[in-house]
Amino acid sequence: MLVAFSLQQITALKKENFNLKLRIYFMEERMQQKCDDSTEDIFKTRGLQSKKERRNGED
Repeated sequence: MLVAFSLQQITALKKENFNLKLRIYFMEERMQQKCDDSTEDIFKTRGLQSKKERRNGED
């Protein structure tokens, strides 16, 4: 009976461990996506600033 209980506990812990790893994976994916989005915004903003500077320099 003790062995069966221990096996159930091990199985439950393995499932929990898998679920936590999966959760971490998706959280890291979201963080990376947000970081990429922010980086794109920075480059777009810098690109617009450079265009404005070039236009002002031509005047």
